[in-house]
Amino acid sequence: MNKIVNTWIEGNGTVRTVFRTLALSKYASPEACKLQLLNAVEKENTVPGPYLLQFVVKRRMDKIKWVSVYALMVAFLIVSLLTIPVIVALPGRLHFYLGISLLLGLGIAFRVTFYDQYLEAQKYLSFAGDIILR
Repeated sequence: MNKIVNTWIEGNGTVRTVFRTLALSKYASPEACKLQLLNAVEKENTVPGPYLLQFVVKRRMDKIKWVSVYALMVAFLIVSLLTIPVIVALPGRLHFYLGISLLLGLGIAFRVTFYDQYLEAQKYLSFAGDIILR
C-alpha cells in the first residue's frame, strides 16, 4: 500500500501530473511548444496546412486556458466567497481592512503567477505556430 501511495505522489501519479499541468511544463519554451504542435499535426512527413495548424494552436490555447485560468479562478472565487463572511463578521475596522487586503493580495498573486504564465505559454504557442507555418 505504501509503495502505491509513494508512486501516486512522487512518480508519474496524479499529484505530480496535476502540478506539471498547472506549471504548463509542456509549454515552457518555444521549442517545447513547437514539439507539441509538430506531434499533433505531422503525419507521414507532410507539411501541415494553415487551417490545420490554426485549429491545433487554438485547441492547445483552449486547453491551457481551462487548466491555468478558469480552474484556478474558480478556486480563488470559492476562497473569496468563503472568506468574505468571515471578514464581515470580525469586529473592528482593522480586521476588515486586513481581510480585504488579503483578498486583493491573493488576486494580485494569481495575476502575477498563473495568469502571466498562461499568457507566456499562449505567446510561445503562437510563435511556434508561425515557425511551423514558415
